[in-house]
Amino acid sequence: MVQVVQVVAGLSKRRVLRALLSVAIVWHLAAILIAPNKDTYLALKAAPLIEPYVNFLELASSWNFFAPDPGPPPIYVEWEVLDSKLGTLERGRWPETADPYFLRERQNRRIASARFMAFSDTRTEQILLPYLCRTRAGTGAHSIRLWRTVYTIPGIKEVVDGKRTIGDDVGVDRHWVSHSFCQGKST
Repeated sequence: MVQVVQVVAGLSKRRVLRALLSVAIVWHLAAILIAPNKDTYLALKAAPLIEPYVNFLELASSWNFFAPDPGPPPIYVEWEVLDSKLGTLERGRWPETADPYFLRERQNRRIASARFMAFSDTRTEQILLPYLCRTRAGTGAHSIRLWRTVYTIPGIKEVVDGKRTIGDDVGVDRHWVSHSFCQGKST
């Protein structure tokens, strides 16, 4: 301790001030880089140190970074094709869970369309119903049932603690959309 005091006493006030200012700048930059991503592992570990500082200066925000290929989407439209006697011909989901294309771009458009459709029952029915009736015309499709399914994405803390896994069925919201007839099959 005596040596530290001697070293600090030997430094000029200007050098001490410069060192303290450098530490403050590095601390502030670390806080503003870590704080916006509260769900990352580093932010969870640094939270007891950084959160009081960030909250005091009101630097907290709710935006998040994302991975370029985050995996399957948490929003689907499930469908069931029925024959004239209401027997099930085929079941599926839009978009498919597995990426059926060589280039990811087509699957990305399907994921975007699922998100667009998922927040309106009318949109879901008006967009997906004609497509399914047209592509399943040769199978004897008479009517189609639609559901909107939304999966909750677990937080990083839940995954790290082993309480949830990515892609689990916890917190699934399955919402009935419609049972509609294919064009010209209403009788």
